[in-house]
Amino acid sequence: MNFRYPNLTLRSFGTAIAMLAIFAGINFGQAKADSPTFFRIGEKLSYNVAFESFPNVAFFETSVVSRGKFGARDVVELRGRMKTFDIVSAAFSLIDVTRTVYAAPDSGLPLYISRSINSEAIPKETKQNFLATPTSNFDLLTLIYKVREAGGNGSFTFDEDGESFVVTFAGGLTEKVKTDSGEFDTVVSTVQSTYFDVRGIKELRVNFTSDEFKIPVLIRFRTVK
Repeated sequence: MNFRYPNLTLRSFGTAIAMLAIFAGINFGQAKADSPTFFRIGEKLSYNVAFESFPNVAFFETSVVSRGKFGARDVVELRGRMKTFDIVSAAFSLIDVTRTVYAAPDSGLPLYISRSINSEAIPKETKQNFLATPTSNFDLLTLIYKVREAGGNGSFTFDEDGESFVVTFAGGLTEKVKTDSGEFDTVVSTVQSTYFDVRGIKELRVNFTSDEFKIPVLIRFRTVK
């Protein structure tokens, strides 16, 4: 099964707003959910990021690469990347981060995390190994899939930058999201967490498709900048 969604053309909904105007491309290929969690092997989601009147200031992508063994553990390999372009890098900061996570297929929790930060003068790589001592918290990448599995509702604990946070998703209103390829029925989830508050991100909302894929097709937030 293959899907191809073109870039969305969306207007800003107010001042000082950043929007992730979704999909540059979705390619499920032979994607299938072959584990109890919401991992579809072969799924790749690619996002364009718009800020105010600038339609393409960054990109973000996630993919479910494969399923296999890491050491003696059965794992699913996830990858994510975010990179900002010149204009947002100058106004805010340069971001170029790649993350690879080996997650447990049953719980969805991370077993091994590798992050490469390429936005500094000297690239830096950090690693976290939970094979011997399992964690009960998600990271940002595995959190995305857990929230989709939960249908955009619930409270979850995740670790990021050495700290633990709680994030709550609450689904509510339905909304049609219009793209160049048509309209999509979605459910809007409001997101609350001190993780976003301390980073100046306000009024974070995520539109999940109403179908079985629960794809986040639109992400909107306000920023103090």
